[in-house]
Amino acid sequence: MQETRTAGRGSLERGVLSIRDYVNKWIPVVAADYEEQIRKALGSDELFETLDHGYFTNGKKARPRFALATYALEAIFSRGMRSADEIEDLFQWLKPGPKFITMLVAKEGAHMASLLKDDVLDRSLYRRGAQTPLAKLSPADCYRMGDLILTRVLDLLIERELIDYKKKQINRVLVALINGETEESRLRVDIAAGKYGRNPNETQLSDISNRLTKI
Repeated sequence: MQETRTAGRGSLERGVLSIRDYVNKWIPVVAADYEEQIRKALGSDELFETLDHGYFTNGKKARPRFALATYALEAIFSRGMRSADEIEDLFQWLKPGPKFITMLVAKEGAHMASLLKDDVLDRSLYRRGAQTPLAKLSPADCYRMGDLILTRVLDLLIERELIDYKKKQINRVLVALINGETEESRLRVDIAAGKYGRNPNETQLSDISNRLTKI
């Protein structure tokens, strides 16, 4: 009886380790896609670099790890598997679908956008020991980064056919509104700071006019 229990524990340990290894195998795929989408959203290496590691550790990717582990467990139980050998064989060929990966990336993107805005609201200059974008940029720019990431998440879901492509037009409008609001905020700050003085010259007026056309 004792030998049976020992063998059972050994089999269970192998099964748990197999799930861990499966999750570790696919996390880099999620992380690479995630980083690519954030870069696309921001459209600037300078903005991307303000995120630093504090925004990419994200609790060691707890959300996608949990989702992948749940996916693996569902695959095991739905097939009625009991032995560690069966589980190990399953994970040799089992792949999460592209739409599943996309949903994990989208969730991480939405979470990052919320972190950017939370840091503004909380006036947090550090996250996980690293400077937040708020320590380097204006609150308006941090909000804009969050909004750009959220619109990229929506665009990604459209591109990969998880939601209706017709919503793409809505997304383009959102991006235009975000850019306009950000430029208006920057212009107000510059005027309040006296960048254009009390009596702007012709060049300054032209600059103001050009900026207003972007709003």
